[in-house]
Amino acid sequence: MSLPIFHSLAGYSIYRLSRSSQEEQDWKLALYCILLANAADFDFVPGILLGNAARFHHGGMHSFGAAMICGVIAGMVFGMWKKKFSSKVFLVSSCAYASHIVLDYFNDAHNGLPVFWPLSAVKLPVTLTVFQWAGRWEPLAGSGFGAFWDYLSNASRLEQWGAEILFVSLILLGFSAHARFKKRISIKEPAFLLKKD
Repeated sequence: MSLPIFHSLAGYSIYRLSRSSQEEQDWKLALYCILLANAADFDFVPGILLGNAARFHHGGMHSFGAAMICGVIAGMVFGMWKKKFSSKVFLVSSCAYASHIVLDYFNDAHNGLPVFWPLSAVKLPVTLTVFQWAGRWEPLAGSGFGAFWDYLSNASRLEQWGAEILFVSLILLGFSAHARFKKRISIKEPAFLLKKD
């Protein structure tokens, strides 16, 4: 399971890919994509409320079906202003949500994920783990929010928190450097072409 740091980077990357280079930064849309990229982990909330934090984790919300449902709802809601379904909002929303499933699937989802829910509840086992951190995400011991917090803050997670923060910082610095480089080398019309007779 990736931490919110990686998921947030994935959401921000989807936002960047959805924009043309001429468009100005839209931080509301960026935050929206970041929120959707973390949304699948909201399945911890009902479990915490019921005293078993991991009860629903890696269930139906961790599937491409949930990503499509999220995209359809977003496309309909945002489309209300234009009186028609917004296919761009559907695509961006679905991709931002689906990025979570992809990252979790290749990052030690030890029991697999039901990626084809609701068509199938079978959890596909992970056959390739891209990121190996110290220790595995074992099932939560105990219940409620205290156990959930211990799960995220125990010593074996420190390496993962540090690695994700470093990796994401380097990627964001790369985004920033690329934007500055493009601005610096942007071709401007020669002054004599701008003069009017």
